[in-house]
Amino acid sequence: MKRRSLVASALFLGLGLLLGTLGCTQVEVVGAEPEGLLVVGTGKVTVQPDIAIVSVGVQTFHADAQQAVAENNAKVSAILDALRALGIAPGDLRTERFSVTPQMQYPREGPPQLVGFQVTNSVRATVRDVTQVGQVLQAAVDAGANLIHGIVFDVSNREELVAEARRLAIADARTQAEEIAEEADISLGEPIRIRETGGGGPIPVFGLERAADAAVPVEPGTVDITVTVEILYEIE
Repeated sequence: MKRRSLVASALFLGLGLLLGTLGCTQVEVVGAEPEGLLVVGTGKVTVQPDIAIVSVGVQTFHADAQQAVAENNAKVSAILDALRALGIAPGDLRTERFSVTPQMQYPREGPPQLVGFQVTNSVRATVRDVTQVGQVLQAAVDAGANLIHGIVFDVSNREELVAEARRLAIADARTQAEEIAEEADISLGEPIRIRETGGGGPIPVFGLERAADAAVPVEPGTVDITVTVEILYEIE
């Protein structure tokens, strides 16, 4: 009896030393990956974009901060008026950024000198007629915009199109699984696990930091919405 007590004490002591060495580390026993037939299916829907997000802005500089802000406000107000005149709804116009930044000059000798203030104000417009994007850009430039951050083409019914791409991806995965099962002479069971990735995204158009004086040509192209599913099928 005494010998058993000594053995038990030694075991508990050893376990205590092991846990002390591990500190706060947690040890988990992870279950093995279920066996089956793993396939990856892809579904893609290609459509014409029906909306565009245009981001334009004004940057002004003046030695006096209030004057720089006043000049900027006048130009941005003119831009907003021009966009409203083209039929852009008030709910589709939003200020993205407004900043007033001191501009310093750093001479070789002597302390830095404040030379003025730079004011930046950027506006985001949702254009619901993509054929109007060129007009919107030109109107913004004519009204005083000297910053064009880019265009993003998208679709208004994205959720519906993602659902359609998902159905195509699942059907593609099922077709692949059935073909493999037939060639391997195995019986395909029910899906054990399904994982989804993708969903596509809007198409950004860059390289429009400054627009020319002529009309702005814009080609919306197409939008690809892609969904990928990974399905693990049971083998019966």
